[in-house]
Amino acid sequence: MIAHLGGIYLKNMIAQYWKERDPSELIDDAAPFVIAEQDKTTIRENIVEAVIHAPELIRYRNGCRNEVLHHS
Repeated sequence: MIAHLGGIYLKNMIAQYWKERDPSELIDDAAPFVIAEQDKTTIRENIVEAVIHAPELIRYRNGCRNEVLHHS
C-alpha cells in the first residue's frame, strides 16, 4: 500500500513540477517550484528499472513513466 501511494505521489509531482514554469505564474514574487535537473536525471536513469520491479498493479496503474516521457 505504501509503495502504491508513493508511486501515485511521484507521478503527481512529475505531472505538476517537471516542466519549467512561466514567470507569469509567480506567487508572491516567489519562483514556482520545478523539480531540479539533478533529480530529473536520477528519475530518468531509474524509472525503467523501477517499473520492471514494481508489482503488476502499480506498474499498470501508475503513469509515472508516461509523464517523464511526455515532459522530457
